[in-house]
Order: sequence, then structure tokens, then C-alpha cells
Amino acid sequence: MAAERVETRLMQETDLDFAAGCTRSESWASETRPAFEDFLAHDSEGCFLVEVGGAPSGICVATSYGRMGFIGELIVLPAVRGLGLGGRLLERAITCAKTISVY
Repeated sequence: MAAERVETRLMQETDLDFAAGCTRSESWASETRPAFEDFLAHDSEGCFLVEVGGAPSGICVATSYGRMGFIGELIVLPAVRGLGLGGRLLERAITCAKTISVY
């Protein structure tokens, strides 16, 4: 898998079922498809998805609430864990949070 293309991109509406499936597979009952719809509506620039070889493989959300922020919903599919995808998602979320935070 190391030779496959890895891309981190903004989450789109077409990715919401995948995102909800990730949280469901981890038994996170509160993070449903409507929750991801809300994240996307609140801050579409802070919802991320990582792909390996063009296949969705993980998610993360970063959002700002004025001077406060939140980074969460970080999930990488078990089949591709250990490839550094979580770190890539977290790095992108931190970069996003820094650009939207007011200090």
C-alpha cells in the first residue's frame, strides 16, 4: 500500500455516508450523518477526508467557535492504520484551526 497515492482533501456532501460509517464502526453513537451535515454546514473548510489509492480511508473535523476551536472525529479505517494517515489528517486540522482561530 505504501506505493499507492495518498491524498488529504476537503470532505464533500458525497462523503457524509462514509464519515458516518466510520463513526458507526467505532460505536460513536452521537456522531451520525446529521452531525456531519452540521459540521459541513458550519465550516466546510474544516472537514477532511484522506484517500489511499482513491478510496476513502479516514476522516477528521476541525472547527472554530470564535476564540475556541475543536478538532475531533479522527478515524482511520483499520485496514490502513499504521501508514501515517491519522497524522496527516491531524496536521491538516491543526493548520486549519490556526488559520481560523482569533488570538
